[in-house]
Amino acid sequence: MGSAGGINRVRQRPGGVAVLVLLVVAALIPQLTSNASATDDPAHWQQAPLASWRVDGTAYTTLVVGNTVYVGGDFSTVRSPNGATVAARTNLAAFDLDTGALRTGFQANTNGIVRTLVSSGSNLFVGGSFSSVRGVARGRLAAVDRTTGALSPLVADTNSNVYSLAIGPGRLYVGGSFTSVRGVPRSRLAALDLGSFAVTSYAPSPDGTVLSLAAAPSGAQVYAGGTFATVGGAASAWLVKTNSAGTRIPTTWDQLQGPPLDLEVSPDGSRLATAQAGGGNQGAWYDAADGRRIWRQRCDGDGQAVHIVDGTMLTGFHEACDGDATQRLTANDTADGARDQAFRPTFDRFWGIFAIDGDADHLVVAGDFTSISGVPVRGFAIFTRRVVARPPVQLSGAARWRYLVTATTPAATWNQPGFADGAWPSGPAQLGYGDGDEATTVGFGGNAGAKHLTTYFRTTFDALAVPSTLTLNLLADDGAAVYLNGVEVARDNLPPGALTSTTRATAGRSGVAEATVRSFALPPGRVRVGTNTIAVEVHQDNGQSSDLSFAASLTSTGTVPPPTTAAPTTTAPTTTAPTTTTTVPAGAVLYTHTFGGAGGAPWAGWATSAVAGSATIQLDAGQLAVTDTAGAYARGQLTAVAARRDAQVRFSYRWSSTTAAAYLNVYSRGSGGWANAYRPRSGYGVELASNSPAVSVRRVSGGSAATLRTVGAGQAVTTAKQWLALRVVGTTIQFKTWVDGRPEPAAWTSTDVDAGATAPGQLFVSLVRAGPSAGANAVTIDDLRISAG
Repeated sequence: MGSAGGINRVRQRPGGVAVLVLLVVAALIPQLTSNASATDDPAHWQQAPLASWRVDGTAYTTLVVGNTVYVGGDFSTVRSPNGATVAARTNLAAFDLDTGALRTGFQANTNGIVRTLVSSGSNLFVGGSFSSVRGVARGRLAAVDRTTGALSPLVADTNSNVYSLAIGPGRLYVGGSFTSVRGVPRSRLAALDLGSFAVTSYAPSPDGTVLSLAAAPSGAQVYAGGTFATVGGAASAWLVKTNSAGTRIPTTWDQLQGPPLDLEVSPDGSRLATAQAGGGNQGAWYDAADGRRIWRQRCDGDGQAVHIVDGTMLTGFHEACDGDATQRLTANDTADGARDQAFRPTFDRFWGIFAIDGDADHLVVAGDFTSISGVPVRGFAIFTRRVVARPPVQLSGAARWRYLVTATTPAATWNQPGFADGAWPSGPAQLGYGDGDEATTVGFGGNAGAKHLTTYFRTTFDALAVPSTLTLNLLADDGAAVYLNGVEVARDNLPPGALTSTTRATAGRSGVAEATVRSFALPPGRVRVGTNTIAVEVHQDNGQSSDLSFAASLTSTGTVPPPTTAAPTTTAPTTTAPTTTTTVPAGAVLYTHTFGGAGGAPWAGWATSAVAGSATIQLDAGQLAVTDTAGAYARGQLTAVAARRDAQVRFSYRWSSTTAAAYLNVYSRGSGGWANAYRPRSGYGVELASNSPAVSVRRVSGGSAATLRTVGAGQAVTTAKQWLALRVVGTTIQFKTWVDGRPEPAAWTSTDVDAGATAPGQLFVSLVRAGPSAGANAVTIDDLRISAG
């Protein structure tokens, strides 16, 4: 459906595996499976949400701050999951992020719809269609205390609705249908001083309603979307970029097909995510500098919400997606637009999602629904994290390829692993010419009327193991032959027999056919553990062809073996010297702990806490245990060692079960207290799952987490005793694990460099239940040693 659905339904929240092959239109970058980079690892969530509290109407906005979820919309009460408890909350409420339970201490009732929320410091800024908050006059914009909901004395009444808010350095940006703020003329877009609410000189003056706002992290650019056609008298339909002074920055937004109902800027400021209404019905990923559309996810109804999380862009829609009337939410890899087909929660109402927020651990959606994936929820829902182990082989649809544009056939060895291609130019996919959607434009010779018929491409990929199945997802206009380690494994739209540079494709492709991604099952036995070479020659059907398109990805299934091959030992916990061959680390020993003491005793030298769990000494080891209860966790902060920047932590650990899913988080340089149930507000750490070999390396800064790397075979999946070493020195983060009784690996499993968390800190550890039907679990920690980095 192309209609915007009416602006009364718009909500704005400015920011703060095999893949099924899809049929795509010519303007769409093919959705090919991603090979996530170390710094942009796609996040994943469970299909079913938590059974949380719910509202009795529609939610238009949601905001996650720390461990609290704020929900605004059009409702009058909130209700517990079993329906036994009902509390009056009018249009605005707060809930616990881990459990979805009502925050009873927060009350900020409004007499009209709440449409947008942002936060700065202790203030929660609220925009909408109301004229009072807590019974006190506030014209469509207010500030309340984040903890209690108490009204701030800051006043900035507008004379019409506020649809969107965004935070920039020292500023609150406001968008809507108003023509004045605090009595100062401002046409639909304004900026207030965060401290005083004074109206600044920022006045771009769009001629239509502003429905969405986003500010770049630096504050240098501000983006606004809406139903306007001009800004400051200059043509700028639907989407405008300004500087902080309010001056329009002319930008041509490629194939913008409707007003953006939501906007969000990537953390580095280089990309802009848009949820578009009108003819677009899409979530699109733009280059923020030049307006180039990199890829899009199109569905049947308007794109109404977007959110960026750790390499994933989420888009909320109404009506349907892929012709499926239960779909309202998509998750796409930011690298190449590949959709996570394993994340397809089902919704029961037409209007679907109006807002998205959260992180890799807790994803929150708000909208018009009463159940998701069979779980009774209404107005908002919380999805918990899903661990996806790395497959044996994967190659991104945005991978970098070397290419050769030539009129003659290259050497016969051009497709072999040892071929010297260093002189060939290179660039990321999609590669080609003529369509305008290429990431890399390749040449075609000197004569546009007699283009070279064949272009040659090469790249490499790493295999962690020989896969069970291997699938090639290929976009080729017009035809292609594919070679894996020098052996032809697929041929598409080409004649049989030997191929040369003058071989023509069997038939020309145009329209939908030339933008269709086709799948081919490849022989997995051709894959070698380690580095592999894939080569592709793309042929045109004639030299007058107006375009060439090429992109390819690989997906696979199969098991990645743990880093060791011998059977794990089952040594029982002991207070004697460990059986591992671990050597004493270099540097002065700062602290040791063997967790000796009576069973059930607390951890000496630690500050511990738990919900539906415990942190006690059991069998001469420090045990973190959780029950089979949603939101259960147990955690501890080592207070016996002074905060420091550089340290190496190592200890043994043992899971009680590999079937009941739980996460062990270990953070060094942790500071600022707990941001939520299981991570500090700042620090570097690793997250290990009881039932997966994958280990994630994470940074937390200001309470927000980012995945630096996910190591698919980071640990053994076993209940045997293992060892973990985590080293954080300067800007370097390293870890390794090994099974007790085997030599400690000489090399670190991973090394990352990041300068995002610089404050000194302490050791934080936590165990958290993974999600729905996860079961009870425990991990025991022993033989702790901390040394200077």
